[in-house]
Amino acid sequence: MREAPVGPVPRNHVLAGLPADEPDAGTRRAVAAGNRRRHTWLLVLDDDPTGTQCVAEVNVLLDPRDTSALRAAAATDAMTVVLTNTRARPAGDVPPLLSRLVRTAADAARSHGRDLRVLLRGDSTLRGHYRLETETVRAALAAAGTAADGVVLVPAFPQAGRLTRGDVHWVCGADTCVPVAETEFAADATFGYAESDLREWVAARGDAAGPIESVDVELIRTRPAAVVSRLRRARPGTTFVVNAVSDGDLDRFAAALQRAELDGRTYIVRCGPSFVRARAGRHEPRPETTRAGVRAMRPDGPGLVVVGSHSALTRRQVEVAAVRHGLSTVEADIDDLLGGSPGGSAERAADHLAAGRTVLLQTTRARRTAATADASLALATRVSAGLCAIVESACRHTTPGWVVAKGGITSADVATRALRATSARNVGPLTRQGVSVWQLDPASLLPDRPYVVFPGNVGDADALSHVLDLTKPLIERPPA
Repeated sequence: MREAPVGPVPRNHVLAGLPADEPDAGTRRAVAAGNRRRHTWLLVLDDDPTGTQCVAEVNVLLDPRDTSALRAAAATDAMTVVLTNTRARPAGDVPPLLSRLVRTAADAARSHGRDLRVLLRGDSTLRGHYRLETETVRAALAAAGTAADGVVLVPAFPQAGRLTRGDVHWVCGADTCVPVAETEFAADATFGYAESDLREWVAARGDAAGPIESVDVELIRTRPAAVVSRLRRARPGTTFVVNAVSDGDLDRFAAALQRAELDGRTYIVRCGPSFVRARAGRHEPRPETTRAGVRAMRPDGPGLVVVGSHSALTRRQVEVAAVRHGLSTVEADIDDLLGGSPGGSAERAADHLAAGRTVLLQTTRARRTAATADASLALATRVSAGLCAIVESACRHTTPGWVVAKGGITSADVATRALRATSARNVGPLTRQGVSVWQLDPASLLPDRPYVVFPGNVGDADALSHVLDLTKPLIERPPA
């Protein structure tokens, strides 16, 4: 075992000594062209709703039980995102859900002559059912007649400062980087961990099916053909840890992976949101285009900001935004939510909205954990259900002009449980830091109005305030 890194360290130290990162739009175009030639269908199984952060104009299926919608997508979509929300589900619920999705997708892909490729979009700070999900997909593909050769792990998310160098995964700000195991995300009550070295992290998640190998940034930048060769010749069951510190690194690795796939190799990809874009061969969408799409919806009225994330970062962001924007705060007591009583929170939120005031709806800050990871997850699920009941009741009384949901699991639950959406169109990113805008389906409680998905683990203290700076002028004062 290598010596564990200790942080923080200067960001330029993490990036020191790298070969030049030459921009190459041709690589993206080549990947996109290869997808078209092969009739590739990228199926992105997203364990919470923030996986669309780096793409635009993508259909998102919010009900993973609706296999008819998945079959229909196989006929038309180049890429389909299915919100599995498995990060919010107990381990026992995950295998049957993912198995059904993969078997259905494989059958639909054969019917339509599509080349199915499965991406498990996970957390860029490593929370989630990693081993359970990759093994479930491996077994489901095998049952459908496709033997997976291994797993590719690509958690890098450069836009949000998630960089992988020397197999160590870093969480970086403008000037410094911290090994991921030293961040608050590693202390998660359900998915906590102690490893920043991704090879050690993979090994600690349980017995790997084969060797664990790393692909370093230097190789990706200077010898892409060697990357292809390693993917082609790897022993069955190999897990590749992919180092990347830029979008260019992800684009080049996506091209290498595609070339190996053309030679008959099949890898299950576990990745952050940036690699979803890279594997699709897409350019990073422009936030300005998203903002134009929001204007085109022409919504009006005050908004609702729903906060379910309990990280220290989120608390700082909420404090700044509440003061700067004069938000009307409605705080739901966690004990009331666990007891099944919202305590009048829905009425207070609806009254503020009816009076033209933007509402901040959050729970009390006291965190509740239990003796086991599954029990802690069950507590969080009950709190989220209570919060969703408040949102649904308030929105049925007074429809907000827009909704911002803070926290990945919160975003999923509010969209599906509170607003009753079964699908969405991802309009695109509102900012480069991973905040995206959805348009929920016409049968939902918020049709034709922006639904902003804001992860719990991105941005600085001003990030939520900045999103409201962008959102409120776009929505409340649309151009004539």
